[in-house]
Amino acid sequence: MPVKRKYFDGLPDEIVIEIFSYLNLEDLAYSVPRVSKHWRELSQDYTIWKDKVFRPEDGMDDEQTIQLLKHMPALKSFSGLYWPGRNIDSIIDAICTSCNELESFHLTGGSKLPYCLLEKLTKKCLQLKRLSIPILKESDSLERSRLISKLQSLTHLEFSDRYAKVSDVALILIADGCPSLKYMDLGDNTFHDNHI
Repeated sequence: MPVKRKYFDGLPDEIVIEIFSYLNLEDLAYSVPRVSKHWRELSQDYTIWKDKVFRPEDGMDDEQTIQLLKHMPALKSFSGLYWPGRNIDSIIDAICTSCNELESFHLTGGSKLPYCLLEKLTKKCLQLKRLSIPILKESDSLERSRLISKLQSLTHLEFSDRYAKVSDVALILIADGCPSLKYMDLGDNTFHDNHI
């Protein structure tokens, strides 16, 4: 009696998805989707991406970061550094146009996120649950708070600058606009107990 060979394509989808979940982001973004249409579909499964965080590596330039993002439509979490000279504008464009399921955005660095980029992010990524950005400066905190308050699914908000001030009015705007909000890290800010 001849022995039948079992090929990878003969495996149940659940097993293939489990195998894919052990791959690195670059293989998931570039290699797997090119094998077949079926693999491309399986490689976008929620269970593969739910715990993966894209953190651009130190040696990765902006163009490499952008190209990877364009191949990660199921990406759930992005964490990166922002400093002058970094093309954060194009990186956020790539996130907004390619990563339709992004739930977590974490940005640290020495500069505040420009208003226009925060606006783009809050308009395109309405399903964000976690947001961590350089702190709002008091002079423009109301406008930025209005943008953040549109994120109805937001559960966690963190401002990464420990020593800047956030006004009480800005906090109220965020709290009123984000009904799912459970956690806020405001750095070393002080505010009135009645606003908690």
